[in-house]
Amino acid sequence: MGVTGIGGLFFRSRDPEGRAAWYREHLDIAAGHDGIWQTDAGMTVFAPFPADSDYFDADQSFMLNFRVTELDALAAKLEAAGIPVERRAEWNTEDYGCFARIHDPEGLPIELWEPPSAPSTEPADDGDEGSARDQPGAGDDDRVEPRVTEIGALPTEP
Repeated sequence: MGVTGIGGLFFRSRDPEGRAAWYREHLDIAAGHDGIWQTDAGMTVFAPFPADSDYFDADQSFMLNFRVTELDALAAKLEAAGIPVERRAEWNTEDYGCFARIHDPEGLPIELWEPPSAPSTEPADDGDEGSARDQPGAGDDDRVEPRVTEIGALPTEP
């Protein structure tokens, strides 16, 4: 008997429909009162921070952290849509991965987290042929699209 995962996140909004549309458009999250978002399995950290923490905006009681793929491509997509993306080299580590920060339309801080890559299970490239992506005709069909995969969190406060 016990809790098995997060079943939902419910929060107040001045414009629930507009805010849900923003999450759907920019982060590909099935947001809204009737949205069901199937997330990828993975680590989720549930961590209260001290009231005086400067890890995120003091006027916010919480910050979302989303696990993502292709953080660089997602950041470029967001910036092209006019959404400021903050990145700092000191946020990135080999142990935890890479991070960026954005804010939703009502100012809620959102941390985008690309965990470190797992070791590849594909056969090693012997260098003679190049990878499949380097071959003529390898196209966008093989590309992994950037996406939010789950709510996550940085395990410890810096």
